[in-house]
Amino acid sequence: MPSDQNLSKDSILYFGHLEEDHKLRKMLDKKLDQFLVTQKLNKFPDYFWGAEKYGLEKSHLFKKLKSEEQTQVLKQLSQMNLALSWYIERAAYTHGAKMILASTTQEEKMFYCQFAFEEAIHQREFENMMDFIPEEDSHWHPMVDVLSDSIQFGERETSIFMVQVILEGYGMYFYKALMDSCLHSELKKVYRRILTDEADHHGSGLILSEQNILSEKSKQEIFKYSQKFLEAIQISGELIKSIESVHGKLSKEEKDLLIEEIGYKRNLEKRIKILKDLLKRVDHWGLSSMLEDAGSFEVKELS
Repeated sequence: MPSDQNLSKDSILYFGHLEEDHKLRKMLDKKLDQFLVTQKLNKFPDYFWGAEKYGLEKSHLFKKLKSEEQTQVLKQLSQMNLALSWYIERAAYTHGAKMILASTTQEEKMFYCQFAFEEAIHQREFENMMDFIPEEDSHWHPMVDVLSDSIQFGERETSIFMVQVILEGYGMYFYKALMDSCLHSELKKVYRRILTDEADHHGSGLILSEQNILSEKSKQEIFKYSQKFLEAIQISGELIKSIESVHGKLSKEEKDLLIEEIGYKRNLEKRIKILKDLLKRVDHWGLSSMLEDAGSFEVKELS
C-alpha cells in the first residue's frame, strides 16, 4: 500500500483534545482506567531522573550551579524523557491505524487493532506521570520527526520496518535504561509494563519484515529513514539547552568539557552499536552494508 498523502504531521503527532466534560472523552477515560497500572499522580516530584542518569555528577560546570538551578536542569531533562516517550506512543497508535487499513488479512487487521489500543494505553500511562502538556517547540526531539515521516510518507513495508523493527527494537533499550535509572516507583512500574508490550510489537515487526518482499522504493525509504534515525539519536541538544537555560550560553570550550566529563561520546557509541547489532540481525538485503558505506555508524562531531 502506498503512503497516504492525506496523513499530515498534525494528524500523527499534534492533534487536539475533546473538552474535559465531553461524553466520549468520559467513556474513553472509564475504559482506559480498566487497563492502567497507575493513576494520575496527586503530587509530582521535581524530577524523575537524577544527575547520575546523564553523568552530570561528574561535570564541574553542573556542580557549580546552585541547588535550585540543578533541580531546574533535571526537571527539564525529565520532561524531555517523558515527552519523547509520550510522542512515541502517540505516533505508534497512528501507525497502528494505518496498518489496519493497509493489512490484507483478518488476522493482521485484528492484531493492529490490539496494537493501537495498547499504544493508546501506554500514552495514558505517561500522561498520569506528567504535570505538563508536551509542546512541539519546547519538547521536540529529531527522533519524533523520523517516526512521523516514515508513517506519513512511507510504504506499508517501510512503516513496519521503521516503527516495529527499528523504533520498537531500539525503544526497548531506551525504555529499559529509563526504567533502571528512574527514581520514582510508579513510573518504573509504567516502563516495566510497557516493555512487555513493546517486545511483542517488535516481534511482530520481525515476523512481518521477514515475509515482506521489498520494492526498490521501500528499500530506499528504509535506508533514508534509518540514516535519519541514526543521526537523531546522536543529538545532544536537550542537555546543552537545559544547562544553558540556567547558566547562560556556553562557550565551545565549556561544551566540549561538559561532553567529555559526562562521557557523552561513549554513550553515543553504545547507542549506535545497539542499533548496528539490531540491524545486522534483521538485515536480509544489505541495509547494514549500505549504512556502513555511507558512514552512518560513525559518531558525528558534537557541538
